[in-house]
Amino acid sequence: MNPCENIKYVYASFNGIRCKVEADSGSDVNLFPKNQFEKLCDKLGYTPKLIQSKKKVRAANKSEIKCLGFFEATISSLHTSVVSKVHVMEQDQDDLPLLSRYDLHTLGFIKVDPEGAFAANKISDDNDLTNEEFTKE
Repeated sequence: MNPCENIKYVYASFNGIRCKVEADSGSDVNLFPKNQFEKLCDKLGYTPKLIQSKKKVRAANKSEIKCLGFFEATISSLHTSVVSKVHVMEQDQDDLPLLSRYDLHTLGFIKVDPEGAFAANKISDDNDLTNEEFTKE
């Protein structure tokens, strides 16, 4: 059995609130369903201002996902953080929020080799975890 088969979800903090999110290495954007965004706002004690965007958010099947806008959040793992845009869908869904490929890498959840290998020991010392941290995380 491939040990990576079970890695579908990770925990990241959005503006200090820990959330279970889907690790979506195919996604270009962080995406919260409306009801998940509302739960986050309840825990935050405020509603981040949503900024309108002209960027079209698309699903894997190329259909457009209607969004209310995006907000900027500090997204953190146990090891680092990044300020990133989080798009909010117009509709509610039972699915968990998606964490994008870029933020998964920046936060140390995945390693990507620009030369095309599946995984690498080190890409940069700035964001990458040691092998021990990677296995634990």
